[in-house]
Amino acid sequence: MHLAFVTSLITDGKPTTGFEVANEAIVAGLRATGCKVTQIGFRLPRQNKVDDAQTIVLQTLDVENSNASTLQKIKWVAGAITSGLPVGGSKLRAVSWPQLEQTLNSLGKIDGIIINSVQIPTAFPQLLKYAPYIYVAHNVEHLSSMQNSKSAGGLLNRALYLRDARLLEPIERKLCKNARHIFFLSEDDCNYFNPGDNRGTVLQLAFPTQSQIAAGNSETTTISNDVGLIGTWSWQPNFVGLTWFLDKVVPLLDSDMSISIAGSMPHAVDSEHSGVNFVGRVENAEEFVKNSGVLALVSRSGTGVQLKTIEAFQMGMPCCATLSSVRGIPGIPDNCIVKDDAKSFAKALNNMVKKMKSGNLARLNGEEFAASQRDALHSGLAVGLNSLDR
Repeated sequence: MHLAFVTSLITDGKPTTGFEVANEAIVAGLRATGCKVTQIGFRLPRQNKVDDAQTIVLQTLDVENSNASTLQKIKWVAGAITSGLPVGGSKLRAVSWPQLEQTLNSLGKIDGIIINSVQIPTAFPQLLKYAPYIYVAHNVEHLSSMQNSKSAGGLLNRALYLRDARLLEPIERKLCKNARHIFFLSEDDCNYFNPGDNRGTVLQLAFPTQSQIAAGNSETTTISNDVGLIGTWSWQPNFVGLTWFLDKVVPLLDSDMSISIAGSMPHAVDSEHSGVNFVGRVENAEEFVKNSGVLALVSRSGTGVQLKTIEAFQMGMPCCATLSSVRGIPGIPDNCIVKDDAKSFAKALNNMVKKMKSGNLARLNGEEFAASQRDALHSGLAVGLNSLDR
């Protein structure tokens, strides 16, 4: 079976954001089932150049808000308003539909398209009629935009998020209605769209981490910070969680605790806690995680599944997590404590760090969790692929 994996952003073998991590897992999973998968999409300037027959780059395009100047953001908003599209979709109009259609035609006979997330079909709705397709619903995007509007600063930002929510809802519903099958990343999202006729499957993602077995042995690990947080904080739902952690949890943490926060920020942030260190985007995310004593998983909003949580579980890392951070993930490991209010979260984190320093907080072997996720991923993908056979 030959599939075209059409996505806003290609995978390059070194994923940084949660979206890229999920894409890597899904493409690898499809290929593990025996499918030939040709991915088509845009490449970010920071991504590695990919030179293989299985990847077609439409254009190198910087669409990340964290890198954009004020002038660029104004241009994006103006383009969205002019085109009548959500902001994310309008950014991808750097190529035309005839160009994308020509790229698809160059593949010869394909058995179907994997439409990866809502951005690319928002920009190119013609994809829905090009060939039978499976839709990958990473999130319920219009609900995320609605949530973002409530936490965004400034009337303009709130209005833009509300506009996106209004425009995205009918697009997402049409994508689900016309799809042969829909892959969801959480049970809640599947229940929300309720596709019926057994057309929806929840994928349990598994990632190729180098450390999932070795993490069980902490004797050779150098701990460089007591608590680690990592994420793409320029994505609004993630930033909501980080703001909650800094404002509500950090003031309740022990004064001698060292806290490293990795990942790109939408703007400068700080903390009165002397142990908080903002390290920016790190070259090796796995190494950063391994060198943390305890991970703080601080999601407070959004839909879908938290991919950093799955990675942490595969690596056997001790974690303190919010309810939102573990949504849709079965089998919470014994060394993960779930607390949802700031006081309880801080108390648990203080206790976990003390246990870690005294050698009484174990890192687990995450291979069993990873194997379970991997088996479930392949089974879920097979269900959707059968719909294309029919």
